[in-house]
Amino acid sequence: MHIAIAMAGTRAQTRARLAAAMDAFPEDLWVLVLSHLQGRELGVALCATRQFTAIGPHAWRAACQRRWPAWACIADCKEAAWRRQYELFELRERELLAVPAVAALRCVQTVVNERHRAVLTEWLAEVRPTDGLGLGMPGREAMQQLMGFVPQVSWDWNLDSTIVFKAVNYLDHHLTTKPVEVLAR
Repeated sequence: MHIAIAMAGTRAQTRARLAAAMDAFPEDLWVLVLSHLQGRELGVALCATRQFTAIGPHAWRAACQRRWPAWACIADCKEAAWRRQYELFELRERELLAVPAVAALRCVQTVVNERHRAVLTEWLAEVRPTDGLGLGMPGREAMQQLMGFVPQVSWDWNLDSTIVFKAVNYLDHHLTTKPVEVLAR
């Protein structure tokens, strides 16, 4: 029992010393340290203490400026919501990683070029699904049918835009991984 009272006193003293050390630490230095954290960890750290919560906007801004200096200077304004900017920059970064590179298409394909892809993409936006094409089938089967060219073009049919984007995504993935030997006429 005597040990438990001594430990409780030690914890309270440790907390008091830690709080005093945090108060003595300059705010700009805390912002610099916190800006090196990734988004999720930064959000959790900013909830740890009242002092961190108070410097939150400055930490988000510093994190954006450190991680994306070119993008952050575009969004740099006094009333910017930097946490939201961080999320948007992170989404933009992920989007850039997901888009296949044109250079990869050039390396893999010898017959098909960007113009062929553009024509096929435009055609995909006008395709009219038949027999459940792109609606109930798994993506690979739908793409195989699209690649098999079952052209049923119709201007008056409203195709869901997500299907078109998925089809173009499958097309890009296919073109950057498997070479096309011959174009059909």
